[in-house]
Amino acid sequence: MTSYERRYAASVCCANQTPRPRPRLKPAAERGGTGSGARDHRSARTTRRESRDCCVFVFTETWLSDRVPDAAIQLDGLASFRADRDSALCGKTRGGGLCVYINTEWCKNSVLVSSYCSPLVEFMVVRCRPFYLPREFTAVLIISVYIPPGATAKAALCELYSAISGLQNTHPDGLFIVAGDFNHVTLSSP
Repeated sequence: MTSYERRYAASVCCANQTPRPRPRLKPAAERGGTGSGARDHRSARTTRRESRDCCVFVFTETWLSDRVPDAAIQLDGLASFRADRDSALCGKTRGGGLCVYINTEWCKNSVLVSSYCSPLVEFMVVRCRPFYLPREFTAVLIISVYIPPGATAKAALCELYSAISGLQNTHPDGLFIVAGDFNHVTLSSP
């Protein structure tokens, strides 16, 4: 007799009382996991810790519009910045859009510097002044970029380059982080 069967048998007190129903064990597919429950739990706990420890989250192709309020995308402990696709500027009505989340435990002093939308490229710049920053840097500038698949690579990079060059002139001691979805465009020199 297994320990579970012993405990179950002990729970049945008298013949005239109905026994407690046995707990139903769910298969792994129903639990949402593929393996051991403990392994799934450790994996979820690790993922939560890793995402909690991230300073910046960059999302592209958010499909957000002015019909979606800021409160709907706000997450606890994160400052959100968004740049929805402007159909008048880029000529497209579907897709696109950028969103950047900044962990407030890393930086409470963050601001949206600019956003840009054209048929070739969409980008948004968020300036951060984290609590701990090496003395050589005055700020961290996070540039979220989306280049549509149909855009001309050279023209899109020219627009992006001119914007980043202007920012580097404005913030010569800034640390620049460029992240996003570049599709077919490579940032290496031809």
